[in-house]
Amino acid sequence: MSYRVAALFFAAVFCAGGCGGEAENEAATGEKSAPIKRKTGSFFEDYNASLQGAKPAKPLQISGSWEGVLFCPSGVYPISIDLDQTELSVEGVATIDSAIGDERRTTPFYVDHRERKGAGEYSPGVQSFTFRSEPETGADPRRERGIFIEFLLAPSKGDLAIVNVAETSAARSQRQCGGIAARNEAVKKIRTYKENSALIRADRRPVTQGKKCPPKYRKWIEQISAGANAFDAQIFEPAFGEPFRDMNAENLLSASALISGSCAETDDHTKNIEVLRIGATLRNYKEYDAANQSYLKDSALDDWISWVGGEIERGVYYDYSTAVAVRAAPARTGIRENPKVSEFDKRLAALVEKAKKSKSTDNLAQRIEDQKENFKTLVNMRLEAQSRGDIDMNVVATGLDYYLADAAQSFADKADTVQDAVYMHSWTTQFEASSASCPAATQSACQKAASVFTRKTKELAAIYAKSEVQAFQDISKKARGTDGLAELVAFENRLAQNYAGLLNLAPFQNSQKQRDKARRALQKKNVRAIRAEIESVNMAPAIRAIETKYFVGDDLGAPALRQVVAAIDKGIAGTSPFTGIAGGDYFNALYNQDFATLRALDRDYVSGIRPLMSFGAQQVIELGPLINALSGQKAGRVESDIAHWVQNLSALYAVFGTYLVEYQDVYEKCLKPGAATIEISRRTDYVTTDGFGNEISRREGWTDRDYYRVNPEFSGHFNTLFGAATGTAQARLLDLFLNDAKMSRLRHDTQRLMSKYDCTSPEIKQLEEGFLAYDRELKRR
Repeated sequence: MSYRVAALFFAAVFCAGGCGGEAENEAATGEKSAPIKRKTGSFFEDYNASLQGAKPAKPLQISGSWEGVLFCPSGVYPISIDLDQTELSVEGVATIDSAIGDERRTTPFYVDHRERKGAGEYSPGVQSFTFRSEPETGADPRRERGIFIEFLLAPSKGDLAIVNVAETSAARSQRQCGGIAARNEAVKKIRTYKENSALIRADRRPVTQGKKCPPKYRKWIEQISAGANAFDAQIFEPAFGEPFRDMNAENLLSASALISGSCAETDDHTKNIEVLRIGATLRNYKEYDAANQSYLKDSALDDWISWVGGEIERGVYYDYSTAVAVRAAPARTGIRENPKVSEFDKRLAALVEKAKKSKSTDNLAQRIEDQKENFKTLVNMRLEAQSRGDIDMNVVATGLDYYLADAAQSFADKADTVQDAVYMHSWTTQFEASSASCPAATQSACQKAASVFTRKTKELAAIYAKSEVQAFQDISKKARGTDGLAELVAFENRLAQNYAGLLNLAPFQNSQKQRDKARRALQKKNVRAIRAEIESVNMAPAIRAIETKYFVGDDLGAPALRQVVAAIDKGIAGTSPFTGIAGGDYFNALYNQDFATLRALDRDYVSGIRPLMSFGAQQVIELGPLINALSGQKAGRVESDIAHWVQNLSALYAVFGTYLVEYQDVYEKCLKPGAATIEISRRTDYVTTDGFGNEISRREGWTDRDYYRVNPEFSGHFNTLFGAATGTAQARLLDLFLNDAKMSRLRHDTQRLMSKYDCTSPEIKQLEEGFLAYDRELKRR
């Protein structure tokens, strides 16, 4: 297999969904959207102001005494509510009176609701407000009944509103009534209606006969017979001289009596009955109530629809929740079948859809504001946004530009543990290694954060180093013989384990020479004892165990230890067929299933990249719940898998993966009849990014496919390698790991080893057993 194909394999396996290929880099045109201009103050406020530059909806003052009527199945009930408004909160007292014309009907609900105190909220974006009555003192919550009122305002003056009242019990809505309410001058229409409705209900006058039917009434009768509504303004006003809603009830009833009596046709019985019916319409309180309800609601609805249309026209920004509330407002106040609502709903649907597209970005912008002091959370928000694809990355980068440096200072101010120091050092190391890792809109924000972290890391490192120097001195004073040497080596290994990349900082480096000197002095004094211990065993794992017990790093390179090195080489000579080959130390350890040596070699191979891997893994782990949700895995699965993998970083993945990929080309003759064929595919798209490397658009490109044959005993491991990068975040970690310089060299060394040894040789057979054995060992950890 060519190196190009092998490289394609590793890109496909370990960069699924995360790495960019050559075509992607060439296709990135650098199209960018201008960052939100940073201003002094709140990022979220500036973000909202920048969306379309429009002012928010103007709040109305809705305090005062409201009077209204509820049109219920059992009758029409007066309602009144005295409101006090404080910004977006309202409180007051509501009362529902007995039905108009029937004092026996004291309430449309199960119980009376007189002088019910309550409170609610006002929404300028919808021009609506709610009122919920307080529970009755001492009442059983399961039996207590209250009322919930929702008002939809006519915003031109804010003096008219459509209302919907629901009786509630145990937090559940029961019976409902819709109606209308008004205040100030607008209340006159409500009062006129109530007076007229009461008079109409009480009227018992006979029809008026003997007078000639006025021609204007005859025309009105003809239009109604043809299907017109009796109270339609276009036919009512020409006949009666004024709108029905302004007409005095006495005049309305007199006209009704005259029409039913004098306008009847005595020579046409059928027509006579029709005229009597039409005349009676004017004194039928149900018809009159319905006409007034329609008129009053339409007046408020027309005003509200006009206001919403105006807000949309002037570019007022609607977030998703407000857009949904606006669209639902008519239905929530009992208006569902009105043709005006149905037509306007189409426009509101587009508004909701537009708001829905920005919902995720709006929410994350708010979270940035809420978490502006939390450095880790801010950085992880950038990763979260990248993994989702439904968020404007420019907004996220700009938000972090606002707060990243200050959040870094907040983190540093509270940092007091080794883990804090390692995190700060790892983040700084990653940023200094690649400026593209900066999550903010400008490099200066990350530079300031790195500067803050560097100062604090050095401060903490100095404290820890001072403590460890004292601990070392205590150990070194008592260190004697091989036991003392083993203690010094264990001490050095503990430093490497606990402090990771911090050991490269000056506070630790200042004592490095002292530690090396004390350890190597004991090694020199105990050469004979160490050599004798090595010669007393004859197995490579045992020899390696002695080596790691007494030596660390490049200790064995000292001239004084040549006898020890010779003893080690002699002891493992018979079990080291790959000595002299590049990467031979690792291959020999696999051959001997020398897990102790493999662990030591793994530490060396990953030492340079471990800080970056730990930092990246920590971010992925903190994003675990999101990744679990997106991938459909059980909670905790991603976090535990990644944590386990990072804790057990091993060069085996590079060696074993290369061996399996190259097998069909180099060792074709050793493929068994039952070898599995596995497809590898990788799609390359043309991608346009902005100045921050964030994807703006994607155009489908082509798909590369390769097919590999693997012997049955290795097919499961081959598939595991393919499944290792199921998500973008994990893929980036694997890509970072496998493209490290040491890992790349070891992969080439594996290719060269395969070209030198035949697949039927005992060396290769035992090496394969070592692959499988060490893989099992890593999984057990």
